[in-house]
Amino acid sequence: MALTSSRVRAVNAVFEAGNFSAAARRLGVSQPSVAQLVRGLESEFDVRLFDRHGHSLVATALCRQLYTFLALRENFS
Repeated sequence: MALTSSRVRAVNAVFEAGNFSAAARRLGVSQPSVAQLVRGLESEFDVRLFDRHGHSLVATALCRQLYTFLALRENFS
């Protein structure tokens, strides 16, 4: 499935919102859908983008770098 626009939007929303539920509300989709997109990306690339702490998620260094890269890329598109 690779790095699709749906996965990018999900990761960005979770990064900004701090949890799957708030990200889902922001995107207008279900919480399981957002979690599945993020987990699918993590699984496919064998990386961890978020450390899970109960219902809170903390972005890993890799996730912060990805978020910054995608934001820069979007600004120059």
